[in-house]
Amino acid sequence: MDPVHGPIGVSALEAQIINEAKVFSRLRSVKQLGLAHFVFPGADYSRFSHSIGVCHVTGRILKALRNHVRISDREVQLYRLAGLLHDLGHYPFSHAMEIALLNEFNARDSIANGAQDSPSSLTPILDDPPFNHEHLGKQILDSDSELRGILATSRPGIAAKEIYEIFTKVNPPRFANVISSDLDADRIDFLLRNSFHTGLPYGDVDITHILGQLRVDEKDRICLTHKALRSADHLFLGRFFDYQQIPFNKTVVALEAALKDVIGALVKEKRIDGSRKAITERITNRTWCNFDDGWVLERIRELHQETADEILRLKAKSILYRTPAKLVGEVEYIDRLGENEAEAKRNFRQNLGTIESEVRRWAEQFSIDRSLWYVWTKAGLRLTKDGSRKPLPDDDFDGAGEERGGSQLIRIGTAKGKSMPIVNLSNSLMNVISNYGFFGLRIYVLFPEGEENKRGEITQQIIKDQPNFRWKNPGSMFPS
Repeated sequence: MDPVHGPIGVSALEAQIINEAKVFSRLRSVKQLGLAHFVFPGADYSRFSHSIGVCHVTGRILKALRNHVRISDREVQLYRLAGLLHDLGHYPFSHAMEIALLNEFNARDSIANGAQDSPSSLTPILDDPPFNHEHLGKQILDSDSELRGILATSRPGIAAKEIYEIFTKVNPPRFANVISSDLDADRIDFLLRNSFHTGLPYGDVDITHILGQLRVDEKDRICLTHKALRSADHLFLGRFFDYQQIPFNKTVVALEAALKDVIGALVKEKRIDGSRKAITERITNRTWCNFDDGWVLERIRELHQETADEILRLKAKSILYRTPAKLVGEVEYIDRLGENEAEAKRNFRQNLGTIESEVRRWAEQFSIDRSLWYVWTKAGLRLTKDGSRKPLPDDDFDGAGEERGGSQLIRIGTAKGKSMPIVNLSNSLMNVISNYGFFGLRIYVLFPEGEENKRGEITQQIIKDQPNFRWKNPGSMFPS
C-alpha cells in the first residue's frame, strides 16, 4: 500500500527481490532527496519506496501501450525489473557522495598532470574514476550472488545483462525510454512522490490523462496524442519548479555543499574507501548492504568528535546540527539559448572565473578561510533535453546502439503513424521555452562562531566589486 499510488501489485519475482535481496532492501536506508528533509520535514522518503513506485508506473505505461502494440509478458517483466532496480547503485547520500568521489579523483588527476592551480593539500586518493550510479548498479547485478541467484531461478528466465542494458542505455531494447527519458516512469514517480512528501504542488502530474493518450509511432517510439499536449507541457514545468524548490533550495544546496566536503575528508582520512576496488569488494563480500546513509552519518559523527581540524569540525557540525552556510550573493535569470547555447554557457563560465578569483580575495579581506566559501552555479539548465532551434536526428539510436541527442524528448503523434518532438510543435509551450535556460550563481559562507555579523558587509562588497552581475537585492536573500 503506497501513499502516492495506492495498492501496488507485484509479480512473484518482484516480491522475491523486494523481500529477499539485501542489496535492494539496503535502499530503505538511502534517502531519495538527500538532506532535503532539513527543509521539508516530510521529504525523508527512501529510494526503496521510489523504486517500487517506478516499477508500478512502468507497468501502468506498458499496460497502456499494449492497447496499441504487441508487448510480450516477458518484456513487461523485464522493463518492470529495470524500473525496480534502476537505483540499485546509488551511494549513501546518492549524488552528493558520487560527486565527492569524482572530485577526489579529479584532484588526483590534476596533480598527476601537473596542474598549477591544484591546492597542495590535495593528495591522490583514487586511482580510477569512481563508478557512477548506473554502472555501479550494473556491477551489483553482475556480482551480487544473492540477486543473481534469484534471477537465475526466475520463470521466465531473465539475465542481469538484460536489465542493466535498459537503465545504462547500452544496446537498449525498443522501449528503454520508459525508464529514462523526458517522459519516463522514474520522473513521473519522483514528481508525484516529491509533491506528496514536501506538500508542494508542482509535481502533481496528470498521470491518468497521460497514460490514456500513450501511443507508439511507426518506428516503435513512444509518443502522446495531441490531446495530452498540455499535460506534457505541465510535466516539464512541474519538473522545473520541483528542481527550483527542492534540490535547488538555498538551504539544501548549502548543506549538501558541506556534505560533499566532509565526504571528501572522510575519503582522504581513509575512513571511507570509495575506490572501484573497494566498492567491488563490498559487493562481493556483502558489506555493501550496510553501506548506507546511517553508516556514513556515523563516520561524520566520529569525525566531528575526533578531528583537530576546526574547519572540518565546523563542516561536520553543519550537517549534524543543521547550521548551513549563509547566502551572501545570488544571481538568477532565464536567458535565450537557441543556436547559441554553447556561446551563452561559455560566456557565463568565463564570468565565473572572475568570481572564483574574487572569492579568494574576499576570503582574505574578511579573514574567513577560503574553504568555508562555496560557489554554486547552474549554466543554462533547459526545461527539455533539446530546444526547438537545435537540429534533431530522426532516429533514436545510432547503429552501435548509442543514444542520439533528441531521443529522450517527448514526442507527439501526427498523421499516419508519424510523430515529432514536442519542442517542434508551434502550439506547444515547449516550442518557445525549450530555447531558454536557467542561469544561477550563489555564493555562500559557512561562518565560524561569532563571525555571522560580517554577512551584510560581505554582500555589499560583492555587489560593489562585481556590479555587472544581476545580483539580487540583499533583503530578498536574507530578510529580517
